[in-house]
Amino acid sequence: MVTNFDVNPNNIQVVDASDSLLPNIIETANTFGIQNPPISGSTGGSSLGGRTCGIDCFESGGGGGGGGNLRAGTDGDVLLLPGRGGLRNSLIGQGGDLVNFRDQRLYLNNVIIGLALVGGLGGGGGGASSNVSRTYQNGSISGTYPYKGEAIYAPGTGGGGGGGIINIVANDLYLRSTSSLLARGGDAYQSIDLAGNGGAGAGGTVFLQVKNTITIENGFQTDVSAGQANRLPPYFSSGIRLYEGNIRASQASPPSLTGTAFGGLGGGAANGRIRIEFSPSSRIRSQGVNPSVTTGPFLWDIVESVAVSRIHRLGVGPGFSASSHGLILDGARVVYNTFQQPPGTRAVVVWESAGESLDVHGQAGELKGLVRDPRNLKGTRFVRFRVYFQSKFGTGESQSLQSLSLPFRLNESGCLPFGF
Repeated sequence: MVTNFDVNPNNIQVVDASDSLLPNIIETANTFGIQNPPISGSTGGSSLGGRTCGIDCFESGGGGGGGGNLRAGTDGDVLLLPGRGGLRNSLIGQGGDLVNFRDQRLYLNNVIIGLALVGGLGGGGGGASSNVSRTYQNGSISGTYPYKGEAIYAPGTGGGGGGGIINIVANDLYLRSTSSLLARGGDAYQSIDLAGNGGAGAGGTVFLQVKNTITIENGFQTDVSAGQANRLPPYFSSGIRLYEGNIRASQASPPSLTGTAFGGLGGGAANGRIRIEFSPSSRIRSQGVNPSVTTGPFLWDIVESVAVSRIHRLGVGPGFSASSHGLILDGARVVYNTFQQPPGTRAVVVWESAGESLDVHGQAGELKGLVRDPRNLKGTRFVRFRVYFQSKFGTGESQSLQSLSLPFRLNESGCLPFGF
């Protein structure tokens, strides 16, 4: 990233490119020691500030690291003058780690505690450069571009997004030849001249859990391929690229991956994962030639489900319609059915709240929170709760709630009951 003060490169402030963000489930697993060693995302390339280049400038910002999933992503690259190679590791973005949740599950002390519903990691961004090469300044790069040679510095490009996760849980599943499940990683593009390119995003995850019969027709496709790094810039109009890319080649196939690099190359990403769990009586092969695919028996272990309430307005007038900023919430009261708490099951109640909508009169605004204790909520004109159920390993038994209430007070106490 660059901030321009004037056309003098020495007055341009550079900021290193951003790292990829980790999904919440990985952050949680890292924080609480569920995943050991922790999973790290890809990092962004470093930027180069203004300097005296002499006749021409040749060094670049660092390329971002590629995202990981089935394997780790690869590191980015950087162009440096002879004798300055020792700076390489401090300038390039590092590839993201492999996402190694065994069988797509979370384990704590070798006990399954949840499903790891997570896809691929995104790529890190490319570092900027406050300089451009003489070839670029002179407009000597072949081709037609809307603003040819007009940039006074080279901003890096962003990394590709990681593919998401598709999780299907069914009694029976029929996948037709005309259907497909796609969880592909995002591409990353070349930047201008001496800047670094973002890393590609890793392929995502397809996770199928089928209790009885799964039928797959010939022609059905599942794609968890990684995104492509260092792609040619996007089109401005028909046949015209938006700007000059930093990999220059007159004839290349494919043109985005060959030629002479004038910027820091972005790192490549890993492909994703496909896991299929099915009845032990199924004839699906447990092994194959595709390393992305794993199989296993269907388990009634922790197929999670969630119940979501309607949005409730808190108030103290007739029909609970009159409300006040002075409402104070107490702790929620949850009553379980006496004989519906099988060992090995869980039911977690979380709360979210909102103030008045600024767009629609009388409606809730943006809901925020998801906290266990409603006393930690802010903006409590409206509340909503969610109940996350985790079934018992092997039997599928779940807990059952009898009632749920949320006491609140304003001078005089009140209590808002919730029915099921």
